Amino acid sequence: RSLLEILQNTSIENAFASKDTTMCEEDQNGERVGCKLSCSCDWYASCFAKLEANPSEESLTDGASPGRTRPRRNVGVCSLSVLISVMCSLVFLGGMVLSILCMRAYLLDAYSEMAKKEIEERLEQLALERLSAASQA
Repeated sequence: RSLLEILQNTSIENAFASKDTTMCEEDQNGERVGCKLSCSCDWYASCFAKLEANPSEESLTDGASPGRTRPRRNVGVCSLSVLISVMCSLVFLGGMVLSILCMRAYLLDAYSEMAKKEIEERLEQLALERLSAASQA
């Protein structure tokens, strides 16, 4: 099948439909879990892997068989998406660079004003020294 046929057979509703519109609830640990099963994450979050014990296998005791691990399933956990993390980092970095540049411009301006005053004072002092030397000669 061609890409055009696939696009024609795919409705807009199906293309943008999510598996569920309910948001994941926080568990006792404060994590929003279950996004791989029955709920979805907020717009700023992504669903990452979180393995939990399979409830159908909870009857297994931990010490029943040495070396045997309890079966686990991926329930998913909502966490800050990578894109949002990168954007926040770039905004923070940009803000720091901007503040450094502003501080540098302010300090350079203050230094140049101070240097101008020192030069003017030195020129006045030299002019007074020349006048006093000329009057003595």
